[in-house]
Amino acid sequence: MVSKDLFEPLYKKVLFTRYDDDWMLGVVGSRSLAVYIEGNIENFLAENLKLTLSREKTKIMCAFKEKFKYLSYYIKCEGYSRNSSNAILSKRIVGWQPRIFVPMDSIMQRLSDQNFCTKLGRAQRKKEWTLYPDNIIVGKYNHILRGIRNYYAPADNFATSMNRIQFIIKYSCAHTLANKHRTRISKQLPRLSELGLDIKRG
Repeated sequence: MVSKDLFEPLYKKVLFTRYDDDWMLGVVGSRSLAVYIEGNIENFLAENLKLTLSREKTKIMCAFKEKFKYLSYYIKCEGYSRNSSNAILSKRIVGWQPRIFVPMDSIMQRLSDQNFCTKLGRAQRKKEWTLYPDNIIVGKYNHILRGIRNYYAPADNFATSMNRIQFIIKYSCAHTLANKHRTRISKQLPRLSELGLDIKRG
């Protein structure tokens, strides 16, 4: 069982956050301290809740040296300068702050799995959607776009990531409409804005 006394001296060094069945523990201290806390958590789960800590999913990582994934974001701590709002790594570093990033590798894999693009990220038609009316097709693409945009809006690399995602969605939509109407995509691209495809200019 985890002793209350274990955490009282560390209240300024340990932060716990949880959402559904995902949780993360931030420790300001040595790796040995993190290992010690992990051991106590593992014992508490086993003895009090009859649960086993997944060794496959549980990792101790240094946030200053490597990025880690939490709630479908990449997170990493980087240095910043008082003279700039952008994180930089230089000799003039005066502090550290966490930054969150869109996991483009995961999103590209998901778009590929759902047939919006190839594994190399080249946009392609969504064949199963060609049976729908044009406005329904565009509405379905908008649903994908807005879901990604709303969830990842706080990310530090949001603008550049969304440019790439929007490009794939835009051309996938054009390919789908072109396949449906048996025309070239060059004839469908001008129609996308008329049909209401929600592409934001960044």
